[in-house]
Amino acid sequence: MTTTKRQNKTSKALVARAMNRVKTGLDEQARAWSALLADPCHGPLTHPIYPGSDGGALIRVENEYTLGDGAAETAMGVLWLPGHPGTDSIRSKGAAASTTNAAFADGSVNSPGYTFLRANATNARCVAACAQVYWPGSELNRQGFLSGGCIGGGTFTDASVVGITIDNLRTMCDTRTRMPDGCMEIRWAPSVGDTAWVDPSEGTSVGSNINQRTCIALAATGLPVATGVRIRLIAVYEYTPKYNLGVAVPYNSRAISRSSFDDVINYLDRTMPNWRSRITNGAAAAAYAVFSRVRGNQARIEL
Repeated sequence: MTTTKRQNKTSKALVARAMNRVKTGLDEQARAWSALLADPCHGPLTHPIYPGSDGGALIRVENEYTLGDGAAETAMGVLWLPGHPGTDSIRSKGAAASTTNAAFADGSVNSPGYTFLRANATNARCVAACAQVYWPGSELNRQGFLSGGCIGGGTFTDASVVGITIDNLRTMCDTRTRMPDGCMEIRWAPSVGDTAWVDPSEGTSVGSNINQRTCIALAATGLPVATGVRIRLIAVYEYTPKYNLGVAVPYNSRAISRSSFDDVINYLDRTMPNWRSRITNGAAAAAYAVFSRVRGNQARIEL
């Protein structure tokens, strides 16, 4: 290839990238992270557009459990801090009545990837996350009302210390639906406080600035007793390996982007106003799964 042809090819590539940036308002690294925020389950793993010069390895993790299935329970509530992968970052309760005022307890369920991160990471921070709620009972008995949304981390503290009712939590959520035969999914919209690294072995009370973080809230009411709901939590974490594992991660393993943290969140809110939540029913759930796989393959090609 001659020098002139090489220069022309390079110029065309630069023009194409510039046009794409004008079109979306984001560069390639920022677009990749926005796609992962909008689809934490299937999006290709990518580094976040967080401030600072440090980075780490990436991992996608999840856990799944049933809540609110006690013999007399007809309601349940969950508060999850995805940005704090350490101990007691999930607070929950099942109740016989949604009006009962009681503290949300640190249950037996740990945040996704907690066991792995505690054993293998010195620091970690969340890149993307979502919470899904499913009906676990028979179709004939499907009933109840679901609420969910992203709220300020201060409620996490209040629910843990003072206690709130599930009805209180429900009124703070912006997504509501009757119990679907698919699922309700809430995507995590990080706050600036979520960009800080956390030691996975520490609890939420140790220098974690909870009030500056975003919390995913879930509430269910009107459930039949001894049934509850099935909850699935998915998260993508960036972490730095412990010193004794023989794993080397370059300190600059990160996104190098001209876009900012605010640019990405504003872009999603502007172009996909409903990106923070999704409700699927029956065939729509299957169609979305196929669409997500196709979109993931397209993202791998484009990026």
